[in-house]
Order: sequence, then structure tokens, then C-alpha cells
Amino acid sequence: MALKTLTGYQLLLKVSDDGGATYTHYCMINSGRGIQMTNNHAETPIPDCDNPEKPHQIKRKSQSVDITASGEGLYDRGSAKFFADWANGEEPKPCKLEVGPDEGDLIYTGDMALTDFSLTSSSDQDEVTASVSLASSGGMAITVVPAA
Repeated sequence: MALKTLTGYQLLLKVSDDGGATYTHYCMINSGRGIQMTNNHAETPIPDCDNPEKPHQIKRKSQSVDITASGEGLYDRGSAKFFADWANGEEPKPCKLEVGPDEGDLIYTGDMALTDFSLTSSSDQDEVTASVSLASSGGMAITVVPAA
């Protein structure tokens, strides 16, 4: 069986501004995209009582899961106001992170907070680029794209 891969444009960060009825992929996120899951653990050292001179073993228990997403691209006037308003104190919004369009590909759905919105340019002649960072606010459902 051949390895099934994805290209960057198939990783979409979509945001809803109407409570989750519709989701929009904003054009400003037009180059780099990423999703990261972090499982935070509590660690408990467990001693070997029969051999106390030996190093302790570590037992880990999951405490929390954090899902973050990032996107970047060329500045888009049609997207900028939306992200500027969100960064200026709006509450978390329903988001959908789509990892491919085909059967079995992943979809993360849940509320996310905008934690960073940046506009940059490295010189007077360069195009302005934008970047956004999102962090889950509560749990996110992880589902798969169903069969067509």
C-alpha cells in the first residue's frame, strides 16, 4: 500500500463568526499552517523499595490536553479586520481544523482563542506577512472525514 500524503493547502484552519453554523478559511492564512497536540502529564517518582539505591521509575498520568494551531501568509485586506477584532479582546470562536479532504482524514472541532496576531515586513520593499496562533479553549472533538 502506498503512503498517502497531504500538501499544505489541504491543511485548513477555519473559523466561525456565527456560532458554528458556517466556517471560513481566511485567505490571509495562505502559506504556512500547523496543528500541535500537547499532552501535559503529572509525574510521580516510584522508588524500588527492594533496591533503594536504584533510580526511581517515573509514572505519568495525563492532566490536560492542549491543541494549538498556527497559520501565516501574505497580508490580505479582506481578512485583516476579522483577525484584528478577534485579537482585540473577542472571546474564543468555534474553529474547525481540517487535515485533508479525503475519507479517514482528521477534523478537529471546538472553540479556540486567538493568542497571537502579527503583521510584519523585513524591508520597505517586501510584502507584509501575517501570522496567527490559536489555542483550544475547552475540549476539541476529533473526527474523521466520512466516506462519500
